[in-house]
Amino acid sequence: VMGGRSDMQAGVIETDDGPALRMRGSVRLENNGGFIQARLPLAADGEALDASGFDGVRLQVRGAPGPYFVHVRTPDCRRPWQYYRAELPVTQEWREVFVPFSDFTGESIRGKPDFGNLRSIALAAFGEAFEAELEVRRLALTQRD
Repeated sequence: VMGGRSDMQAGVIETDDGPALRMRGSVRLENNGGFIQARLPLAADGEALDASGFDGVRLQVRGAPGPYFVHVRTPDCRRPWQYYRAELPVTQEWREVFVPFSDFTGESIRGKPDFGNLRSIALAAFGEAFEAELEVRRLALTQRD
């Protein structure tokens, strides 16, 4: 949480359908805030992962209504506020979602990400004040079906 008053908790939970990552918290807009996120490095020691052989990210997700996104960072993202994002549609029931790489756009950075050079992937609740709750059973780099 950078600059704002948002708060969150993240951890692995046991659901009726098996283990899942749960990210939940209050997204607040005061004091230049407005997001919560859970980020995963994709390679050791700050190295990058070559995901150029894939077409996108496939997730099994459910959650409370709100604006959610998948964020990726590459070595070109030198500032904390630079990343690439794509919308993550979420419903209250488990759903498989495919987010194509072509949907990712830069935030405070131009162009499209170099998917041959990914450093991290994140799930974010962003952009409006709301009570976020997102559960993820699976997240994978995959081909489009």
